Amino acid sequence: MKNLNEMFVALLFVVLASLATLAVAEENRVTTIEYENGDVYTVPENENVFVSTEDNLFVYKSYPKAVHFKKQWPTDKVDKPIATPNPNPVGTHEWCKAHVPYETGYSFSDQTWERHCDTNNDREYSCGDETFDASDEGASCSTTTNTTSSTSSTSSTGSTGSFTDVDEYGFSQACADFDTSVGFTFGYINWQQQCDTNNDGEYNICDYYEPTGGATFADIQYNKQCSSSDGS
Repeated sequence: MKNLNEMFVALLFVVLASLATLAVAEENRVTTIEYENGDVYTVPENENVFVSTEDNLFVYKSYPKAVHFKKQWPTDKVDKPIATPNPNPVGTHEWCKAHVPYETGYSFSDQTWERHCDTNNDREYSCGDETFDASDEGASCSTTTNTTSSTSSTSSTGSTGSFTDVDEYGFSQACADFDTSVGFTFGYINWQQQCDTNNDGEYNICDYYEPTGGATFADIQYNKQCSSSDGS
């Protein structure tokens, strides 16, 4: 009976010593590695860190008939840097204002700009576009709209800067003001499609006026300028 008690006490001592060793090991466990260049690596719980001045280290695992040695190399693991949030994500008001459409031809960014910024398809980002109207600057749009409406009633063009804004005769000031010397850009292609309907390289009465068959000045001008074979 005495031997059993001694064995029990010895076993209990071994268990307690093992737990104490584990507690110390856990307390001294390395959780991060800081490199000289400032990089940091957070050590997962299932990894062990060995610090050594030797550069020729192996770990081995024994098998019934063999022992396997595996060369150990210094770790180069580092934590992935935390991505800095973009203060002006694509499609926001600030991004739409800053983006210059068709600056380098027709890019994927231009497609995004057309989809999220130029919602009224007038080839500019301003009042009338959903993102602009919803921004802090959108409050000024009501004033702009009233001014434009007033101007339209006294102006012969009624232009608001869009190819689709025309007067009673079909004339678009935006089409007339477009600089065709910019070259073969997306804006020029759009101008050709919406303004230069007779494909003569210029915007004139032949592109927009629909003759009424009467003897008005516009009909006379149209017949004189557009009835010739070259439309000039």
